[in-house]
This record gives sequence, structure tokens and C-alpha cells, in this order.
Amino acid sequence: MRRTILGVLALSLGLLPGAASAIGILIPTDRSYGPMAIESHRVEVEITDRAAVTKVDQVFLNSTDQVLEATYIFPLPAGSSVSQFALWINGERTEGEVLEHDAAARIYQDIVARLRDPGLIEYMGGNLFKARVFPIPARGEQRVEIEFTSVLSFESGVYRYIYPMKTSGEAARTMRDFTVTARIDSAIPIQSIYSPTHEIDINRRDDHHATAGFERDRADLGKDFQLFFTVSSDDVGLSLLTHRPAGEDGFFMMMVTPRNDLEDDEIMGKHVTFVIDTSGSMSGDKMDKAKDALNFCLEHLRSDDLFNIIRFSSDVDLFSEAPVNASESHVEEAKEFVDRMRALGGTAISDALAAALDQPEEEGVPHIIVFLTDGMPTVGQTDPDRIVDDVERSNGHRARIFVFGLGEDVNANFLDSISQENRGASEYAQGGEELEQKLSGFYGKIAFPVMADLVVKVDGDAEIYDVFPRELPDLFHGGQLLLLGRYRDDGDAEVVLGGKVGAQTKTFSYEVGFPEREGDNDFLAHMWATRKVGYLLDNIRLNGEESELVDEVVTLGRRYGIVTPYTSFLVTEDAPVTTARRGQQPWVVDEVQQWQYAPAEPEAFGGDDGDWGGYGGGWADSATVAAPSAAPPAMPMGGARADYERYRALSALPGTAGQTGTEAAEGETGRRMSEELRDMREADRQETSGVTRYVAGRLFVHSGGAWVEDGASGASETLEIEYLSDAYFDLLAAHPELGEVLSLGENVTLRAGEGKAIVVRTASGRSSVSAGELEDIFED
Repeated sequence: MRRTILGVLALSLGLLPGAASAIGILIPTDRSYGPMAIESHRVEVEITDRAAVTKVDQVFLNSTDQVLEATYIFPLPAGSSVSQFALWINGERTEGEVLEHDAAARIYQDIVARLRDPGLIEYMGGNLFKARVFPIPARGEQRVEIEFTSVLSFESGVYRYIYPMKTSGEAARTMRDFTVTARIDSAIPIQSIYSPTHEIDINRRDDHHATAGFERDRADLGKDFQLFFTVSSDDVGLSLLTHRPAGEDGFFMMMVTPRNDLEDDEIMGKHVTFVIDTSGSMSGDKMDKAKDALNFCLEHLRSDDLFNIIRFSSDVDLFSEAPVNASESHVEEAKEFVDRMRALGGTAISDALAAALDQPEEEGVPHIIVFLTDGMPTVGQTDPDRIVDDVERSNGHRARIFVFGLGEDVNANFLDSISQENRGASEYAQGGEELEQKLSGFYGKIAFPVMADLVVKVDGDAEIYDVFPRELPDLFHGGQLLLLGRYRDDGDAEVVLGGKVGAQTKTFSYEVGFPEREGDNDFLAHMWATRKVGYLLDNIRLNGEESELVDEVVTLGRRYGIVTPYTSFLVTEDAPVTTARRGQQPWVVDEVQQWQYAPAEPEAFGGDDGDWGGYGGGWADSATVAAPSAAPPAMPMGGARADYERYRALSALPGTAGQTGTEAAEGETGRRMSEELRDMREADRQETSGVTRYVAGRLFVHSGGAWVEDGASGASETLEIEYLSDAYFDLLAAHPELGEVLSLGENVTLRAGEGKAIVVRTASGRSSVSAGELEDIFED
């Protein structure tokens, strides 16, 4: 794996033997103690073009009554380029040493064996920095600061920063805060800034300076921190990331970002129509907060914008018969119109949207309709399907409709059908205060349009397909667009981005390369699959079940370990995996919100023999599935909890598919389903699952305390190896590419050659194997 590593640091949780440990650890000389707990971990990175200076500040806790001596270990992964390494302990510079590959390997092996931490295995091919730390006061803190300079990897206009911090076992957490701050200073204008692993805050001072940051108390350190940024002098930049495993089509992500320093005349005017529900159910806090949010939007209109307001209850009332420019006087009059709104009467949704779409349009000015309601139609046309059809038919000018649903009475299937059929999106809020925050935040994102009606085309040897989002959104100042898709063939290509800037059509072209093989960026595969599954499920939800769509969901869910209503995993320490399809419910929630097992018989899942899952992450015949032997925990944690929450949110989908008027799509159930599917369709980070892991192009499922690769359980020939034995390290030496796989845990089963598997176990297996045996197990 090719990587340039800037900061190589992860944490342990406790001063306990067997505690999860990782990179940047302080290990007592007394072997009866495990690595010291980390109170806080703060990282600051100053990036100037390709040079990066990384400063790390860690505070360790000695929780014993003894004054301790310890060794500070800082692994440098293979391929890293690090210089000017310095270490300070309690403010004083301390000497350490960098050990080269062979000497480092012996220490790595000793640490892995002592701490029983497979998380370090991934870094065994690299060098190692170590230093002695003494004295560490009893019941006291020990501060360690590091500073080093490194060179960033750079390819096709994309810089990459990776901060490894994965741990083994249960993901470690800091006792207090974990903070990463990266300040970027680039001679070439900075465009896209993106993290596939963490939700970062981005602040752009200008085109050449930006800050990306992440901060979390008791941070989960179960995955590396990755940061990508692109540079370009183009008005609109486009950069490409790719991943292509051997023997299959590739994955790609295009990052499209407008220049930050735009002149006023480079930002398009827009036409905004606010359609506001003032029916009786909007009374009180909902109406007050809706008015506040609407006034915020009015105050932030640009002088070259056009706008109108449509109030509806039993009737429809327009602020103006035609859109007006956002002059100071018009905005003040509009605020008076808003102030006079009262919550009375019924809900004439059809008439209100018809009035919004009937307004005169101005060529080259994108029309954005912001539609806010808290209920279903009760006046005029009340059939949801008819309303959806009428709105789509009346929208000849292709206005974008953004829907805000408020409260418990909205029907998410109905409102999502309106927004998605008209190139918009939906947001839902429980109360008035949440609505105010979401509407104000939304308007901030769409305030400054740069390019509308986008089209992307690729000319060259490679062919792209299955690109998401299907319908490209407009491009706004301060935003960025992420396109994920697949490609077949390989070679150089020209990407052409076209769109409307005012009444004119503009195009930009970019030279890119789609490689025949690319081992990096494997997160792209899971993100693409998540987006596609979200799109397929949304299609089923809004248009009804079709066997082809369900089968594709099942295939992708099984291939990439994605929880859906049709492919779900039930896993505990004491029970095997089961998977299900077609409306089955592997997870059952009782009245006190505890996990309960669904029946184990195949017919209870609605499937025939061979139609559902088997033991160990494989999809074998149903006869191989054993009944669970112990009750599961009251509530899953971490990634498992996220899997569980996704399943709960989507569990009603098969029963409501294609029904815009069904009660099951209303209220909290419909809202959660809508929001979960939106998050899947717009996935921009690889989430860590508690049940599955997609590692190095392989899917693993957690079963019976082990990570089992899909398909490995049916192997006709296996080689069982004892964890941390000579055979284990010989396997790593012969196949270093398995480091990432074996870092999953102490018990791992993986596919080797055709019909063959390797089984790593803590308490059994062979302690030595010959080179010939290792070679044989990988032969097809």
C-alpha cells in the first residue's frame, strides 16, 4: 500500500493488560503494566505547499501508585518520509532514536506479542522512533510533545494527508479531547477540501489559505483520519480520486469546487419563492420560528435576486403577483407581509405549489422554491399521488423544489416525492427551533449560485457508469460537489463540465487518468455502494418494490456489508451471523428497546432454503445456521449501534413501498426513513460498522468473536494458525499486504487460494509452518 504518512499516532484507553492500544504509546518498563491511558491528544499541522510540520501534544495518565519508567513508541509506517524529528518531555527536548526496518521489526513483534494488539501489525513494514521517559509520577500526568517535518504525497492535483490511529478490539477513546487542526497555505489556489473519515469544519480565509479541523470529546479512534485537498487556478476545479482492485472495474470520485475569491459579477442572481404553510396546526412556536427563519432569508437576499412569498392555508395569498427584485424597500414590505401571517384554516398544498410554478420566469436565473408545511393536504386536491404528478407536469421550467417538513403529521413519502421529482431535497424538523436552524443553514448554502444545470461528460479510453448523484445539483459558492461512480477500461481521458452561468452556457475541460490498477483509496468502493443502495431503496420506497431492484440491493448489501431491510446482520459474541432478505426482520425490538432474536427458522424470514444467510459471514444453505445460544446485549454500541439504528429506520420500508398516502410513512417513522436514505444517497464518509468491515477489498463479518471473510466459511481446505506464533509472523512476512486484514483482531478467517482459507485463532492452531505450506495455501 502506497502511503505518505504525516502524523502516525493513535491511542490506548487504559493502563490495563490487554487494553486496546495503538500508535504513539507510552509503555511502562515493568511488563506487568499495559500501555498508559491517554487523557488528551492534540495535533496541529502547518502545510505549506508540499511541506508539512506536524506538532503533537499528548497527555498520558499514570493511574498506579508507583513512579514509573516507560518507553515512548512512535511507529513510522512504510513509505513515510519524515525528517527533523524532535521530542519534548515536560518542556525539555529529549533524545530518541529512529530504528531502521530490521531493528524496528523485532520491537514491533515484541510489542504486538506483549500487548496482544493486532492494531500495530499494519505498520510492521516501517521504521520506529523510540525514547526513554523517566520519571513518571505516581497518580500523575506525563506530557509528551512531538514535532516533525514531512513531505505530502501529490498526484493529479490532489494532496493527501493520512493520520493513522486505528486500534484493535473495541475502538479506543480519549479520556478527554482529541483535536486535529490542519492549516493549509498554498501558492496555487486551494479548491476542494475533503475527509472521507471525519466530519471536518472548513474555514477558507481566501483562495490560498484554509483551515480544516476536527474536535471530539472521548473521541472514537477506530479509524484513521484522512484529509485530501486539491489545488487549481481554474474558476471551477475538478480533481479525481480512483480505486481499482485487480480483476474488476474501478471506482472514482470527482471533486468539483468553485474558486473561493469570486467577484460579485461572477455570482449568479437567483429567483427564490418561499411557500409557507399557515394552517391552524402551525400555531404557536412553529409559526413564530418559521417567521424568524423566513426573515433571516429575506435579510440575506442579494440585490440582484428576485423573490416572492406565497402564504397558504385554506386559501393562497401572494406577496406579489410576480417576483420582485430584492431592493431594500421590497424586503421591508415582505417582512411586513410575514409579520401579518396568522395560523388559521386548512392546508391547500396543491394550489400553493401551482401558484409558485405559475410565476413568470427570467432566462438564465435559476428558480428555487422553498416549500414549508407541517401536514397533509386537506383543501382542494388532496390525493398525494395526483399532487406529485401535477407538480411535475407543471414544472416545465425545471424549478428546484426544496421541502421542509415540520412536526409529527408530515408524510415523508409524499414530500420526498415532490422534492426528488423536481431536483430538490427534503429536510425535517421536530419543532420550531430546529426548523429555524435548518432553514437558515440551508439558505446559507444556496445563497450564492455559481453554475446551474450541470452536466459531466468523459471523452477517452475509459467509460464511466453508475454515477451518483443521478441528477447533478447546482454549484454554489463555498460548496463542493462529490460525484462517485464506476469506470471500465483505463487510460487518459478528458472530463468536460458544462452548465449555465446566467443565460450563457460555459464549459470547463480537465485532463485526468483512469488507471488499470490502483490500490489506494479503497473507501471509494464502500461509499459508492452505500450511495447506490440508498438510491435503489429510495426508488423502492417511492415507486414500489420490483424484484430486480430488491435483488440488486441484496447483492450490494452482501458484497459491501451494508445493512438494509433486505440484507441485515444479527451478530453477538455467542451467536453466528444470520442474514435475511425480502422483508424479514432479523432484529426485533421489544417494549423496552432491547434486542430480541427473531425466529431462527428459514420460513420465519420469508425465504426458501439457500435464500438467506449462513454461518460465519458466508451465504450458505440455511441448514448451517445454528440457533443463538445467549441473549444479546440490551443495546449495541458504536458501529453496531449505527447498524441497528439504520435497520430500525428502514424496517418499515417494504410495507410502505410506493405508497405516498400510507400512515406508516407519516410522523417519526417516515421522517427517520427519509433522513436515513438521504444520508445513504449523499454518503461522503465511510462509516465504521460494528458488524461488518470492508478491508482491502474484502468483506468481513463479525461472528462468534471472530472476523470472518465472506465466502471463507465454505472453504474445502483450511490452514489454522495460532495468533502471535512464529507461523503468524511468518505469514505476515510472506504476505505483508495482509497487515490491514490481520489488524482486525486476534481471531480472523480469510480466503487464500481457490476454495482455501486461513484461520487465525488465539487458543489453537499451528505455531509453525513451512514456506512451502504458505505457498500452497495461496495457490488456486
